[in-house]
Amino acid sequence: MRTFVLTAAAVTTVAAATALWPASPARATTTHIACAGTSTVSYSPGITDMPRPVRIVTDAVFGSCVSSDPTITGGTTHAGGPATIGCGPAAGTGTSRIDWNNGQHSTFEFRTVYVNRPAGQTLIVISGTVTDGEFLGDHVDGAGLYLTADIAGCGSAAGVTSTFGPVTRTFSS
Repeated sequence: MRTFVLTAAAVTTVAAATALWPASPARATTTHIACAGTSTVSYSPGITDMPRPVRIVTDAVFGSCVSSDPTITGGTTHAGGPATIGCGPAAGTGTSRIDWNNGQHSTFEFRTVYVNRPAGQTLIVISGTVTDGEFLGDHVDGAGLYLTADIAGCGSAAGVTSTFGPVTRTFSS
């Protein structure tokens, strides 16, 4: 029961962050796909209270998609790269690719518009544009609420080496 309550609260927080964060100017939009899933982020070496160079690897599975393309019901992503970060607030840019279950993909460039790490959670909000594949040119909004089992890790030499939690992605034009 405790796991369900935590998951429900996390999904609600991620959904609220995506809906309320002003990632782009107000405009009439058509949503082409909206997905919810789970993600794991690994840091090597682990992130600590002091920013340092790390390699970040993100793996996500989207299994709950509502799409204008009825052949898409889910997808996966694997992305990684270097960054200089710590356990405090951060910002950055990157490229990600979602491989859809129908054999298509969407590659998008994004900027992290908000990161906060209070009490062992990481709340990330991203905004970007699809640059290749399905939904080319669409605006991408997303959020993730990542938890760690190692809450004290930021204060250790080894740092926090992984986080996990619910994520969302919405593609619209």
